[in-house]
Amino acid sequence: MLLTHPVARHFVNADGRQAHLRRAGSGPAVVLLHDTPRSSESLLDLIQALAHACTVVALDLPGYGGSEGLGKTAPSISDYAAATLTVLGALGITRCVLYGEGVGGCVAAEIAARAPDLVAAVVVCGARARATPCSEADFARHNPPLVPAYDGTHLVRHWAALRDAYIFSPWWDRRPQTRVYGDVPDADALNRMLLDVLRAGPAYADGMRAAGGYDIAGRLAQLGSRAHEVDQGATARHAAILATLARDIPPPPPVPARQDRPGRLSRAYVDTPYGQTLMRFREEAPGRPVILLHASPISGFTLEGLLDGMAASRPVYALDTIANGESDKPDLAVHPHWAHPSLTHFADWLIAVIDELGFDQVDLFGSHTGAMIALEAAIRAPHRVASLVLDGVVMNTDAENADILAGYFPDIRPRWDGAHLLTCWLQQQDVTLWNPWMSRDAAHVSTFPIILASQIHEHVTEMLKRGEWHERCYRPVFEYPTAENLPRLTTRTLFATPQDDYLEKFSAAAAALARNARSGSAPRSTTFSDRYYAPFVPDAAIAEFYLGFFNEDAG
Repeated sequence: MLLTHPVARHFVNADGRQAHLRRAGSGPAVVLLHDTPRSSESLLDLIQALAHACTVVALDLPGYGGSEGLGKTAPSISDYAAATLTVLGALGITRCVLYGEGVGGCVAAEIAARAPDLVAAVVVCGARARATPCSEADFARHNPPLVPAYDGTHLVRHWAALRDAYIFSPWWDRRPQTRVYGDVPDADALNRMLLDVLRAGPAYADGMRAAGGYDIAGRLAQLGSRAHEVDQGATARHAAILATLARDIPPPPPVPARQDRPGRLSRAYVDTPYGQTLMRFREEAPGRPVILLHASPISGFTLEGLLDGMAASRPVYALDTIANGESDKPDLAVHPHWAHPSLTHFADWLIAVIDELGFDQVDLFGSHTGAMIALEAAIRAPHRVASLVLDGVVMNTDAENADILAGYFPDIRPRWDGAHLLTCWLQQQDVTLWNPWMSRDAAHVSTFPIILASQIHEHVTEMLKRGEWHERCYRPVFEYPTAENLPRLTTRTLFATPQDDYLEKFSAAAAALARNARSGSAPRSTTFSDRYYAPFVPDAAIAEFYLGFFNEDAG
């Protein structure tokens, strides 16, 4: 959709949890709560319709979107309401109009009943349907478990459930009398819905379970004239109602600046000329900052172990590179060169992040694609990078690069039948079975360990976030003249890739071409996690190895 009003994303700390929100506009405070398993992303149309008249704060409920969960196995509407009240307090909101859809409507009504001084009026949409009790069997059929299957079919199952919810009611009861006569969302919209389910994870149905049987009718009756119900699908009318109700409400204060949690990883967004960049960080230690860049097609979540391992010695920041993970994709109308980017453009983005963070000089670590971005950034701005660690640079022959450029990047744009999901799944499985993955023959068998379905699932989730940007984010690596540019590298550099990594073969030759570099084999972590493919990305167990190199020049 066209964003007429800029929508900024933020995190705020509340009772030790980080809550994620979107904010736009100026004027009276209106707070929006989404239905589950969606996130505040589902409210963008309403945010835009309201932002001309109000300050709109759209929260992600606990456990959804970017908000951390409550740590409870079966949270109630009361639990969600209490946590959301804490978030509103952390944001300094003292008076607002509150709007909620579905499960968010139940939470909004509960908050309004608990905090009459805070909530001037509450508007709910679709809450009664969510509060309708159902049997445990029907609930289980309505919400299939999100358990990764070895063949990726769990993704197709959830895609079908999301799609069929617009065709039958309930979606699993396929009879003429249950047929719904309405529009089915397009593939892009269904993909956004699926991504919200994947962000919520196995507990994606917790909100719906909490709402089932909630006494929404009683709550609305208790609230009297402060409560308003609206029908679904009338965004402009909802916005007009909310703006009228909020006209005497004061504006909220600005969102607090980024907040560290000593001893724990935190997240924040960095504003750049190309949009917002998601950053994971810990900055309780003094010293020169360390910035970590991930491999493709994943995101900074794979570097959380390495970040934590370094955090006792240095301030550390792991970025979702531009257009990856939860970072924004550049607006091509404003930045048309990003339609066909080069590594120079990615390096410009990285330097912009360093500038925005206010760092004069950093140590820089990059893995695979992250290493190539870090290399180009150090060449372009050598005075900004004190020391550089590159875990895997690409120095293929022209013929090898030609093969990769011809077939390495599958089309993973959302398709109406969900076929893009299996394309992503099989590609992420095969990338560790053959090198390159599309050369599926005995001569190209990889020595990587066989990976688990849960690990493929994590990578596919990040890959789906790229969408049509998948090739744009990857192709520049294989178009980059690495050997030609390495002699321009003056930054003190360590080329260090574990021996079982297929890019390790380039480390010594790359170091020989650079002016101030050495190579070595990085130790392979013995830590194993089923959260992601641990052998592919370094984690906390090798933090000491990389810090040893950085600390040689820490003064």
